[in-house]
Amino acid sequence: MKPNWLELPREVTANIFQRLGVIEIVTSACQVCPLWWNICKDPFMWRTIDMGKIEVSHYKYDLKKICRYVVERSCGHLEDINIEHFCTDDLLHCIADSTSQLPRLRLADCWDVSDKGMWEVAKKLPLLEELDISYFYLSKDTFEAIGQCCPLLKVLKFCSSMWCRTELDDVALAIAKTMSKLRHLQIYGNNLSDVGMTAILDGCPLLQYLDVLRYIYFVTWI
Repeated sequence: MKPNWLELPREVTANIFQRLGVIEIVTSACQVCPLWWNICKDPFMWRTIDMGKIEVSHYKYDLKKICRYVVERSCGHLEDINIEHFCTDDLLHCIADSTSQLPRLRLADCWDVSDKGMWEVAKKLPLLEELDISYFYLSKDTFEAIGQCCPLLKVLKFCSSMWCRTELDDVALAIAKTMSKLRHLQIYGNNLSDVGMTAILDGCPLLQYLDVLRYIYFVTWI
């Protein structure tokens, strides 16, 4: 006899759904039956939204529209969001407008996010504690603004694009000036000198973890 999945306790079904990807939930699971629809629209289903490592087959969907949909479904309970490739200034504003209490944000390879957009959104997220920005460019002024607008920031991960590196020590000096409560700092792809390193150590006295790495190029001659 096949199991009747509708007889599972609601909390068990919700736990199973949380192990699926956002795309699978929105395009498939929520459409199976009214019970599953009600579970999928529960705001607590969307406290964490992970739209990183999107499968190639999922790019046929309007990812920005889906992200907006689930952010709105969170009804202000969003705690952690991860977006790769498709985030824009408008989408970032949508996220920030949905909640002023977001503690964790990760953006990777999002070249449509501008300095102006990031600075404006930082002003709306005063409770941000963890920020991960990878593979796109932000200026030192934007990092300084983030530090000023997000005084509770404890974790910062920044991996600069190899095609658009930040200027020597600029980001480090901005971090040292405005992010004194950092516990965890990771900077990749930044040409950090002793000046920048000293500034970080002096300006961030609570640091428990510091990881700094330049890009290493491997060239193979055939």
